[in-house]
This record gives sequence, C-alpha cells and structure tokens, in this order.
Amino acid sequence: WAIIDYAECAPKGYRSQFATCIERKVDGYPTWRFGNGKEQGGEMELADIARESGYLKRGTFDPSLEGGVPPLGGGAACQ
Repeated sequence: WAIIDYAECAPKGYRSQFATCIERKVDGYPTWRFGNGKEQGGEMELADIARESGYLKRGTFDPSLEGGVPPLGGGAACQ
C-alpha cells in the first residue's frame, strides 16, 4: 500500500471515507483512478492495473503470478 492511495467507499466499511467518495463522484466500486487521469470502474485484471498505473514499466511485475485465479465474472470465486 506504499504506492496505492486507497479509499473505502462503503458507508459501513472499515475506516470508510464515504463523504470523500461522494465528493469525488464515485458512483460504484471498485473504481480505479490512475495517475494518467484515466478512470475505470469495475473489476480489472491485475496485469491491466499494472499497465494503466505504469507499474509494468518498472519491470517488477510478473503476470504469471496471477495464474490459478478464476477469470473475472467466472462465478466460481467467493463460493
């Protein structure tokens, strides 16, 4: 979390920043806001987050670490 600015937007979430999320017009979560100004709502693959954030350019991200994770919307997660 040293390089991620995280805000909990669920009203009853742990250390919720609900008012900040309302001010910033977050209409759903997860909502991703990147340093390049791009905003993306919904689930994202880890490799896509790394690319959009510029983390891939640092050469420290290994997409193979995401292996074995159910695909987004696969329905098998959280059973």
